Amino acid sequence: MGKPRKSWDEMVDAYGNPTAHRRRLERKGFTRESHAAGQSQKEARGHGNTPERPDQARRDPERYKKYLQARRTLRVVTTEGIVTVSGLRKKDRSTVARHWNAIGRYLDSGKTDSLSKFDGKMIGGYKKDGEDVPKYELETRLDPLDDYENTNHINVDSIYEKDD
Repeated sequence: MGKPRKSWDEMVDAYGNPTAHRRRLERKGFTRESHAAGQSQKEARGHGNTPERPDQARRDPERYKKYLQARRTLRVVTTEGIVTVSGLRKKDRSTVARHWNAIGRYLDSGKTDSLSKFDGKMIGGYKKDGEDVPKYELETRLDPLDDYENTNHINVDSIYEKDD
């Protein structure tokens, strides 16, 4: 078994200031009451769903399903072409999925109403996990989408890049 759990009041330095560990817990909403109730500090820090090393996630994919899914590489139809992007935030991954649905609707029925919602919409353009995520504008022009369909570059069945 590990080290005994320190009490809330023991998580202070020699000067009576909260330790870095306690401040991290407090930033995550972990309180004296949570501690007294026996809530897991590991869960409070968010480590319950993120592995310490990526190989841990591959060994136990069911436990780290959200972690692995967030790191999957997506195919994105942009004004620069169809590109693969990894490291997108959840909001951007959802935007890409809705964009693919709009493309599929246009290609199936010719309806452009849902596609026009993405005019000028950008994804990426930030750092995530220390990596630069490139910034792209989503494609909404009909001619390039038709060209991609005619050359079999669009597959709306899966937005994920195939795993190696």
